[in-house]
Amino acid sequence: MVETVLIFLFSLALFIYWFRYTVLLLLNEDREGTQGAVISQLSVPEMREILRQTQGGPQLDRVHRALEKDYRMLRYLLDHAAGWGLTPPEHYLLMFDYKMMAAWYHLTRNASTSQARRALQEMTAVLTCVACKMSARTLEAPEV
Repeated sequence: MVETVLIFLFSLALFIYWFRYTVLLLLNEDREGTQGAVISQLSVPEMREILRQTQGGPQLDRVHRALEKDYRMLRYLLDHAAGWGLTPPEHYLLMFDYKMMAAWYHLTRNASTSQARRALQEMTAVLTCVACKMSARTLEAPEV
């Protein structure tokens, strides 16, 4: 019984490590220009600047609401437009990470402003990554 629990915990720890490592690799990919057709429609660049400049909790809630709005728009685009530059594993990993960071933000926003800020920063990075991949895909698409 003890061995089973240890194997389960060790496997879970390895899965979490793999997940975080993979997401961080996706987020750190080199993106030439962060401006594109998709990202210009989002409030992500503005929210990134607010996160760099402010320290207050109410500002963080405003940033979170704006990021959720952008997330809904990107989800709509991903769900209704086939092949926007994300392979299904990337798509699911990034969106799952976004949701995990949103949950982490809700858990930490009252207890630790710095942890809540880091969660929002990763959420902006995920949305930026998805938008950049979508913008790059639209630039590569042939004119019809």
